[in-house]
Amino acid sequence: MAAPANSVLIVTLPPILGGVTNQARLVAELLQRRGYAPTLAWRAYFSDRPELSVPSWRLGRGRPDVAAVDGAPWPQLAVGSWLPEFEWAHHRAWSPWDRVIDSHRHHIVVSGNNLPGFGLVERGVPSLQWIASGYRADRVDRFRTLSLPRRVFDALLNRPVTLAQERRILENADTLAISNYTLNALRDLAPRHRVRGRILIPVDTGRFRPEGRPSAAGRRLRIGTTGHMSDPRKNCELLIAAFRQVAQQRNDVDLSIRCDLDRPAFDARFGTADLGERLQVGLPLPFAKLSDFYRSLDVFAISSWQEGLLVTGTEAMACGATVVSTRCGGPEEFVHDGQTGLMSGFHPVDHATRLLEALDDAAGPRRLSSAGIELVRERFAMTVFEESFLHHFAALHR
Repeated sequence: MAAPANSVLIVTLPPILGGVTNQARLVAELLQRRGYAPTLAWRAYFSDRPELSVPSWRLGRGRPDVAAVDGAPWPQLAVGSWLPEFEWAHHRAWSPWDRVIDSHRHHIVVSGNNLPGFGLVERGVPSLQWIASGYRADRVDRFRTLSLPRRVFDALLNRPVTLAQERRILENADTLAISNYTLNALRDLAPRHRVRGRILIPVDTGRFRPEGRPSAAGRRLRIGTTGHMSDPRKNCELLIAAFRQVAQQRNDVDLSIRCDLDRPAFDARFGTADLGERLQVGLPLPFAKLSDFYRSLDVFAISSWQEGLLVTGTEAMACGATVVSTRCGGPEEFVHDGQTGLMSGFHPVDHATRLLEALDDAAGPRRLSSAGIELVRERFAMTVFEESFLHHFAALHR
């Protein structure tokens, strides 16, 4: 049976905290408004859904399976795989991915790196891929945290194959980057690439806007951030060290973090119990409440080692928070040092100095904040994203 003409498979990552989840939602919403029927699908992590995959020690006992996942206005599928202990195996186009691919007419990949699109390339299925990072940049800091046996296993049995998969995808699939930083990195990976350009992740400025921000007068100031802080790339240690220095110089500043760790786990990981009430840690907020969180911040801090873009930074900027970022790649797309925000190096003294400068601006002239709001409205407009994405989507099937 032929796949319905309006069916679109969006291959993405599990709906966890992070920019890729927002990207996939934006694409699905856009296509749904244009009369398409999107389905989101992702490889099921073995640690989350072990019953869907067949590792090497269970070969001959069962087959990978697919499970429907609730929580969205379109179908969502968690897809199991053979040999989930091998990263290169997750993305092969064998059962049950082949059935999911064949049941859709159009195919899009929205992901951190492009490996989730390998199954499509392997089967010669045209796809449009919107990618945040190269594979090695996406994994470099996580690799450092692995045990020695895991690093050896990865170096010998995962990395060579996955890097070859990445090059093959770049040479055979129409690819879009989320920033100039990612664009240049992807083009350097494959001389015969098909990287067509970059589309910035847009910001819904109807939702993310500065109106309703509390006045800085007579209250404690607030530095904050949100993200997957257990990910080594977020470099949360730098933010904590910098905030300690800020706290020594100013008694009227707190740090608020929304992340994948509760306060006891956060204290255990980063040694922050002594900060007491000056540090507030909470679990991730639902999308509908993010704008209120951003508006409560005077400064939004990015301490990462590497980011493809970081949509939470543009959303916070649209809500009037002054953004301070390390020079980690993607944020340089919207943090123009001294104009729309402030850039720092990776030393706590440097990061703390820029945080203090941003606090002074937030409590006074708000020059950086105002310029940041204007930049987001101009360069990250939803209409710009929609026109560009639909252009590339239509070109895929000409």
